Amino acid sequence: QNELSKHLNSDEPVFFDIGANLGDYTSLLAQTFPKAQLFSFEPNPNTFEQLKKRCDTISNLFNIGIGEQTGNLELFFDASNKTSVQATSDKKILEVIAKAEDITSVNITIETLDQFCEANKINFIHLLKIDTEGFELEALKGAKNLLSQNKIGVVQFEFNEINIVKRRFLKDFYEMLPGYNFYRLDEQGLIPLNEWQPKHEIFMFQNIVALPK
Repeated sequence: QNELSKHLNSDEPVFFDIGANLGDYTSLLAQTFPKAQLFSFEPNPNTFEQLKKRCDTISNLFNIGIGEQTGNLELFFDASNKTSVQATSDKKILEVIAKAEDITSVNITIETLDQFCEANKINFIHLLKIDTEGFELEALKGAKNLLSQNKIGVVQFEFNEINIVKRRFLKDFYEMLPGYNFYRLDEQGLIPLNEWQPKHEIFMFQNIVALPK
């Protein structure tokens, strides 16, 4: 609400909410930017039904995951909470981080951002928000064409302890997004991270914002 409008160059921006879950973020975007065109992606069919009830009139909803290549994946989640925000394509994350014992799964469809945008004639994404429980880098890898053509504006993604299990570093995202400056999102604004340094590797809950240089 405080920062995004400063970095938009359109009165009718296009927003992608990848990993929309129950629609909190989608709803906030719709309220703050009523003229925006929203696309929300939630692969968990249990969660998607709840998302439809809440956001069907404010966003274009898709019951798919976004990844590095098209295909199918197993999505794992705690059997006692079928709409959990911790649903993930990596079973080990649930075992190590969430300490889940009764884990179940569903088969989900994966598309790439490049293919989705080409098929839907989307020429520019003003905000790409990714919260996919350890699958964030794969989503960006599936957008290589968009990124190389400078067709993605603001990128926001979650970076936390899940990346320990994935053996993934913030440096990997720096290398994936060389044309962007990185910031940590704070309640008071954006904290510049500047060039990558080892001290940036903080594996606790945080949201990173990448802005085009």
